Formats: sequence, C-alpha cells, structure tokens
Amino acid sequence: MIKKLSLWAFSADSFASERRSITLLALRIFAGLLMIPYGVSKIERYDELALEFFGDPIGLGMEPSLILTIAAQVGFSIFLIMGLQTRIMAILLAFHMAVATKYHFFDPFFTKALPLLFLGIYIFIIALGAGKYSIDALCLNGHIKHATWRHREWCYVLIVVLSFTAMWFTFANAFSGLASYIILALCAAAMTWAYIDSKDK
Repeated sequence: MIKKLSLWAFSADSFASERRSITLLALRIFAGLLMIPYGVSKIERYDELALEFFGDPIGLGMEPSLILTIAAQVGFSIFLIMGLQTRIMAILLAFHMAVATKYHFFDPFFTKALPLLFLGIYIFIIALGAGKYSIDALCLNGHIKHATWRHREWCYVLIVVLSFTAMWFTFANAFSGLASYIILALCAAAMTWAYIDSKDK
C-alpha cells in the first residue's frame, strides 16, 4: 500500500493517450500562467503585505505566510507547468487555495469563486497526474529515460507551449486590436489541430 501510494504521489501515472496528455499539459500551463502574476504582484508589494497579510491566515506570522504564498504562486506554479513532482505541487497549491477560500468563506460568492475555480483545477490535476509530456514522466521512478515520443508529439508540445505563451501575452494586453484576434485565432486553430491529429489510444 505504501509503495503504491509513493508511486502515485511521485510519478506521472501517465496515460497512453496522447490527447489526454495534451489536455493535461494545457491545463498545467493554463493554471500556472494564471497563478504566477498573483505571486509577482505580491513580490512587488512585499513590504506593504509583510506588515498585514490577510490576517495571518494559517497562524505562522505575517511575513512567513507571505513568503509561503509567493513560493506557492510563483515557484510551485512553475514546477506545475514543467510537470515536476506534479501531484505534490498540485496538493500544495490546492491547500493554498483552500486557505484562500476559507479566508473569504463569508464574503460574497463572486469573491471566493476564483480560489474555488483554482482549487477545482488542482484537484483535477491531483487525480489525473501530469501526463506523458512532463518531467515526471521522463523521470519515472527516479530513473531518467529518453522521451519515447513520436515526431509529431514534439510538435504537439511545442504548439501547446507557444500557444499558451502567446495567449498569455495577448491577454496581458501586449498586443491590441486586430493583432490580438489573429493571434488568438491562430493559437486556437493550432491547438485544435494538435488535439485532433493526436492518437487517442
């Protein structure tokens, strides 16, 4: 039982299906890129928040709580994107969002909807793991192995990574007007092709 739990927690537990792995890669990148700006904003406001950080939500003190929050929102999210110890990172991020939800528990629904949404995403990742397009899958059981991906699979990974990066910059208002719509349309078309073209074993 302990061995099975250890393998579950520290491995990718990846699906053979390329489509599922593309979906999990997209979900990891989506969740990570959406969370990182929250951590960056806390770094920018560090001195202010260190004095009063949401009423010391877990009783460790203002500054330690802030440091842990930044570590989760930036560091753990980067690990999640890479698929490194994915389930462990998702569990820690889910705990972080559970604390945020508890803090806003008696606030209006729209205030706690965002942490609840992130919590749901992290629970989904905990349940399904990283997929085959992850560092976890390449280092299964502590042994680094060569990626046994078809040539097209490298294209899928590249398309998903570049598409989400382009969309992140687009939604951050790096582009304006028609250029934004063209970029979003190209990203959607490229990811749709990757998903349809991949194998669903």
